[in-house]
Amino acid sequence: MNGRELKEICAVSNLGESISGSAERAVAAALNVLLPPAKAAQYSADDDYAGCTGWFTSEHGDKDKMAKDLAPHKKEIFAAWKYSSNVSTKYKRVRKYGAELAYTDLYTLEEREQHNAELAAETGETGETGETGGKPSRNRDLYERGVVEQGTLYRAWTSATNDDIIKKHPKSERIQASLVHLTKALQELGAPLDDEELADFMKKVAKR
Repeated sequence: MNGRELKEICAVSNLGESISGSAERAVAAALNVLLPPAKAAQYSADDDYAGCTGWFTSEHGDKDKMAKDLAPHKKEIFAAWKYSSNVSTKYKRVRKYGAELAYTDLYTLEEREQHNAELAAETGETGETGETGGKPSRNRDLYERGVVEQGTLYRAWTSATNDDIIKKHPKSERIQASLVHLTKALQELGAPLDDEELADFMKKVAKR
């Protein structure tokens, strides 16, 4: 947590180099340090928490050890954000970020690539129009595919949690060179490059 108290992290959107990304993502990262998550017994692409268990899987009303350990930290977060219009919505995003960060920390690059391959096989999308070889699926507009698929890769490659993985990857230079072209491609499609703005843009495009 770089010497920062949780309430300090909640209070700002960015503390220079001490915190990477939004305050919500930073809070999630801090909670992952305070209450380390673990891999789930079995990974599932349908799992809302990306195959991980931890404080972010704790629901309101739970009385197990995790819920008790989380309680004082959650109280501190809600107190720091008491003037926000909707603290529950902010905390919901924090839980989502916590699961995403845990996933990239707990699963190797090879495991994540395997999960992506399994998901692609499960959805059955193969052709430029989302053809499935017999399995019904909504055809995806090519612009939508460009934004969503390239945006997903861009977010993975620019995630702070993947920095070390990319630097140590045997194809690191090629990945970084490709990122330059990927960035330009997203800009040409009219997509923002800020992580949260890009995520929202991808959702809007997918719902058209």
